[in-house]
Amino acid sequence: HMNGSPVNTYFIPPTQPNVTGPSTLIVYHHGMTSNIDEPFVVPPGAPTGPIMTSIYPMYGFLSVGLAHTWANPEALQDIGDAITKVQDKYKFDRIIYIGASMGGCNLLSFIEQAPPEIKSKSECILVIVSCGDLANLYKLTGEKLVKDSLKNTLGGTPAEKKKEYKARSFIPNIKEFPKTVKVVIISHMEDTTMPPKLQNQLYRALVANGNPTKFIERKGTHGTWPTATQFQFYVDHIIHKRLM
Repeated sequence: HMNGSPVNTYFIPPTQPNVTGPSTLIVYHHGMTSNIDEPFVVPPGAPTGPIMTSIYPMYGFLSVGLAHTWANPEALQDIGDAITKVQDKYKFDRIIYIGASMGGCNLLSFIEQAPPEIKSKSECILVIVSCGDLANLYKLTGEKLVKDSLKNTLGGTPAEKKKEYKARSFIPNIKEFPKTVKVVIISHMEDTTMPPKLQNQLYRALVANGNPTKFIERKGTHGTWPTATQFQFYVDHIIHKRLM
């Protein structure tokens, strides 16, 4: 519940839970104007959720989030509550995260602030066209809708609400982010909504923090979506590869 109202999530339990290896939960968070349906409809014809659960039938898949939240404390609490709900039943050994755009911002901040029992199981995160500093996002984005969303959600511009932007941004609080968490950052070269400068800043901050981090630059705009094969490669990379 958020402010007394129910918050929905989607969860697909493992279809082959007894396969050897660590039991794994994938947590997916959608973009700014989307909803929990996103991984089941994007990309058309090969949506992320069903593809991931068919490739990894031993994994659980949880879709969380609300639109226009930008690391709102109550929204981060909702993520934790949803994970705890499925964790209580399925006892996953590890958690990996996929965050798209605003969803990447929210999940990075969530891991920073997660309760110990969740933080200790958080192993890696795939961050797609996202950022770690909301004030810089406000400055650099070419999308008015993003500026308006930030102003409405955080109560003003970065100049007016400096403390709020800092509190809700990942990079200013990165010392709380476990150094063991592996990160793959996807950046699109023609993205004007979340410009590549923001992903470069995120990459440099994570490397300085000591996190194993991989930066992958692709052609495309903000709306360009990885194919199922690319998603499998990225997930395999954050789980199995030595990133640095």
